[in-house]
Amino acid sequence: MNLVFVIGSLDMGGAQRVALNLIGAWRKRGWAVTLVVTFSGRGSSYYDIPEGVEVVYLADLVGERTRGALARMLALRRLLKAKCPDRVVSFLTNANVIALGAARGLRLSVIVSERNYPPADVLPRRYALVRRFIYPLASRVVMQTNRGGEWLSRTILLARGVTIPNPVALPLPVTVPRLDPGTVVGVETRLLLGVGRLAAQKGFDVMIEAFRQVADEHRDWQLVIVGDGDERAALERQVAQAGLIDRVHLVGAAGNMGDWYTRADIFAMTSRFEGFPNALLEAMAHGCAVISFDCDTGPADMIDQGRNGVLLGAAPDAAELAGALSALMTDESRRVALADAARAVLDRFSMDTVLAQWDAALNIDSRRQEGACAA
Repeated sequence: MNLVFVIGSLDMGGAQRVALNLIGAWRKRGWAVTLVVTFSGRGSSYYDIPEGVEVVYLADLVGERTRGALARMLALRRLLKAKCPDRVVSFLTNANVIALGAARGLRLSVIVSERNYPPADVLPRRYALVRRFIYPLASRVVMQTNRGGEWLSRTILLARGVTIPNPVALPLPVTVPRLDPGTVVGVETRLLLGVGRLAAQKGFDVMIEAFRQVADEHRDWQLVIVGDGDERAALERQVAQAGLIDRVHLVGAAGNMGDWYTRADIFAMTSRFEGFPNALLEAMAHGCAVISFDCDTGPADMIDQGRNGVLLGAAPDAAELAGALSALMTDESRRVALADAARAVLDRFSMDTVLAQWDAALNIDSRRQEGACAA
């Protein structure tokens, strides 16, 4: 199989990590993979690129000063003609639009994937509009959750949708920076963990306020938020104003997330929206007792309320979270039961299971001539 994989950048992010995990699995099968980066300029990848993968930056093909989508689309079209791949896979809306436009008329099978929940994800209006018209050209449009698949079927009627979740496999890769949980919290401390970009989407303001409401009652608990982003200064001010500098820790990014999930007693997710929250899945795989709001989208695909986690209302609410936290903080036997049940996601979302679903998507139209590449 000769595959071209198209993505916007190789920065830190869930889409990038899932893409490279899939590419690594396909490389192990002996597939030839060309990874095309559409929008960012040449630079190092935050994650390790699997051995033998050719990486092409469209910025190199059009020149750094040429940033227009049309120029990059034409550059990708030339590359597709030269490679004549059996399949083209694309992640993220902007890259999806570029890939489908570049492949138009080449008789190639293009599988595109949305990596967030479209109604909640703010896009430039032109991309949202073009998506409606161009997605029916895709061989398959991959959505990550059932709710995302329902949106696609309602909104882009002729799109051929399929739902494929993200995989999880342990142990998680270890990258820099590596941060030992023991340097932040003592061995006797109970740990409430939050993970993600420090951005409004993740709702860490709600998490901090909920913890403030229960902090006096649960003196042996501390909150650690792993991640970095534009909201750091605002969240630090919130922590200081709440008088929780010694109880709430914004530790920045960590490349050894497996250690943090293992150390955590409760994992909480307060996102206002998601595509498919990898951190929640990873926490469950490590045997964390989890609490999450039922945001669009993802948590409801993983959590069976009361059996393997706690699923709250759709919108992040500090008082609701505080009540759930207090109940779980005082009930160790329930925490253990939820944590044990959560580990079952290792089977439901295993790499083998998810790869089988991608195999079906990649072969959805046997009538297409592989590598046709019309001139």
